[in-house]
Amino acid sequence: MYRAFDQDAEENQKGLSSKLKIPLLAIGGEYSRMKNSVSKQFEEVAEHLTWKIAPGSGHYVPEEAPDWLAKTFIEFAALPNSSC
Repeated sequence: MYRAFDQDAEENQKGLSSKLKIPLLAIGGEYSRMKNSVSKQFEEVAEHLTWKIAPGSGHYVPEEAPDWLAKTFIEFAALPNSSC
C-alpha cells in the first residue's frame, strides 16, 4: 500500500507548477494527528483555501460529526465564490 509514496511524491511535484484556482474546502478533525500537516499540504496547492476543523472529531469526520459536516458543506457551497 505504501510502496508508491516515493513515486507519488515525484508525480505530485510535477503538478505544483501552478496552484488550483478554484475554491477548496479542506476539513480536519479536532483530534486528528494529521490535521496540521494536511493543512500545510493544501496551502501549497490551492490559492483559495477554506480550512475547517470539525469539533470533537478525530480522523473520521463523516462518521464522527455528520451533522457538522453537512452544515459546513452547505455553508461553503452557498458562498459567492465557491463555484466556478
